[in-house]
Amino acid sequence: MHLGISLFFAFALLGCKTYSFSPFENVTRIEVRTNSNAPISTITDKSQVASVLVFVNARSDQWGTPWYGVPVPTVVANLYAGTTFVGHFGVGASFFELHRSGGFFSRSASDAERREFMKLLAVPFEKIEQKEQKTKEVGSIY
Repeated sequence: MHLGISLFFAFALLGCKTYSFSPFENVTRIEVRTNSNAPISTITDKSQVASVLVFVNARSDQWGTPWYGVPVPTVVANLYAGTTFVGHFGVGASFFELHRSGGFFSRSASDAERREFMKLLAVPFEKIEQKEQKTKEVGSIY
């Protein structure tokens, strides 16, 4: 029994390498979308873009790739410098997800952090909660 538990944690730790990233810079537009790529809104207001970037860039470390794969976020903020896609930052049930440097990464997020991010995007938190509840009721839609 102890060997099984030890092996489980050993395998779990294999995918636990953490990554840090440099701050996003020169972002001029944020496209907010669902996980099925349906548009929610576009943010171009410099002040709002800056506020989102302060939040995102404050979470530049502690990213990882779980051994079971990166979870799929419910809402994604696609970041652009002019017309160039530079990455995205997403939010899900209890995590943030990041697309950066050609890879996908995740990290845990508190309920307060998730709410703050959704508020910065001007997306009602209830929208994400409703989608998550529907997913739980009918099974994964990813």
